[in-house]
Formats: sequence, structure tokens, C-alpha cells
Amino acid sequence: VGKLKEPTYFDCGPDQVEIIPGRKIVTFRELREPGNLVERTVQELAAHTDRQYAILLVRPHSLPVYRHLRRVLGSYSALEVGYDVLDANHKIDWEGEARKARIEMN
Repeated sequence: VGKLKEPTYFDCGPDQVEIIPGRKIVTFRELREPGNLVERTVQELAAHTDRQYAILLVRPHSLPVYRHLRRVLGSYSALEVGYDVLDANHKIDWEGEARKARIEMN
């Protein structure tokens, strides 16, 4: 039986990122502080690459936030990272997407 990997989403906005699950908001100002919630979350994901991965969602006008997250995620080469581009007002059914996004490992 294969193992399922759980996604953690980083939804980039113009001045913040939302971490899902948990719907935690981290402002761009907070992102620039060492040891912020995004860094701690990515460290946790990187410690469990056998069962977790990251998905970075990019929205219009989110380039500074997106670039910052790319640098943070890029520090962990073993961590799987997916990317998707969304419209500014696109709403996501997070629970449904989480179920669909899980991948099975052999």
C-alpha cells in the first residue's frame, strides 16, 4: 500500500501569504523577520518530505511575496514544490483541493 503525501499551500497575495491548512496569514513585513511562521512551516515540511510537500500559489501583484517564498523553499532541495498561477479573485475549496492534490507514493 502506497503512502499519501499531504500538501501545504502557500497562497501569495500582494502583501501577504496565507498558509493552508490552518488559514494562517503572514504579512510581507512578517515574512522578512527571521524565524517567521513561513520559515517554521517550511522547516517542518522539509523534515517530513516522505509525507508532505508544498504548493506555491501565485496571484497577480504578488511578485515580492512569491520571490521571497521561492528563496525560502529553495533552501530545502529535498522538499517537493508545486506551482500554480491563479486569478486575483479565484476562490478555492481548500478541503476538496487537498483531497484531490494528494499523491500516492510507490
